[in-house]
Amino acid sequence: MRTILIALAFVAGCQTQPHVPGKINQAGEVVATVNGQPLHDGVFDVMLAQFPEAQRAEVEKMRGTQQFRDTLDQQGFMVLHRVYNDALAANAYADPDIQAQVAFAERMALVEAFIKEKTKAAVTEEDLKKAYDERQVQFVKEEVNAKHILLSDEATANAVMEELKGGADFTELAKSKSIDPSAQVNGGDLGWFSRAQMIPEFSDAAFGAEKGALVGPVKSQFGYHVILVVDKKTETTSFEDAKATLREQLEQEAGQKIMQEYKDSTEVVWTKPVEGAELPAGAVPSDAVKAAAEEAVKAAEAGAEKAAEQAEQAADAAK
Repeated sequence: MRTILIALAFVAGCQTQPHVPGKINQAGEVVATVNGQPLHDGVFDVMLAQFPEAQRAEVEKMRGTQQFRDTLDQQGFMVLHRVYNDALAANAYADPDIQAQVAFAERMALVEAFIKEKTKAAVTEEDLKKAYDERQVQFVKEEVNAKHILLSDEATANAVMEELKGGADFTELAKSKSIDPSAQVNGGDLGWFSRAQMIPEFSDAAFGAEKGALVGPVKSQFGYHVILVVDKKTETTSFEDAKATLREQLEQEAGQKIMQEYKDSTEVVWTKPVEGAELPAGAVPSDAVKAAAEEAVKAAEAGAEKAAEQAEQAADAAK
């Protein structure tokens, strides 16, 4: 969020002469005043547009609420707005050093916005549908409802399995024989869980069994498990609900591809030798210089990714 707010202070929009850095179209009604200076609703339009699509709708729903206002305060937006107005009033932009800093920030903002628009245009509805089919595993949620009895050795686990097959009550056996302390309270009931929530050995056994199956003994680092699969369910996120996430993924991939294409097609010819060493005619930059250039490109590619993460953190903080 901080990156977004700082970037807003440098966005050049609807500029007048002379150039006013960070000028944003004062659209909409005045929703607040900051030290007597009006703050228009249009400023929030620009701010919300910086969020990834997956979070934008959620943040938009909060707009106008006390929670939204509290979040702006927590993120320092109002203070930043005041400092920006004070900087204009002090004619800070007349300082050549500040002009250079602002110009560099505007250049980076322009590059990021330009690449962002190119990535949006690169992702079509057909791309989204294809990705949904190919990445179906991301949108299928499997869960199992199970009970277990944890034993210290395999022989005891086998004995418990025989008792259960003979009709013994699972809950009572869990309370009396399980070495899992929680079994004394819940009778071994684990409730609903996903595959990732359990250790691999346990998940493989539980998810690989049918509803109602008794499985075991299953060895793990904790001992030997006897598992009763109570129920299973699978939920699939619809294409419409998955579109925002898919678009964010595809745009990020498209952005990386676009930057790689720029990198591959950019030709640099140094006209001045490296200080301290004479380069022969037609010489190319050293491997070290190439490596440094590659790192700079990687940093640029990571910029949009970092901004998205910070926007997501801001959205989480607002929940």
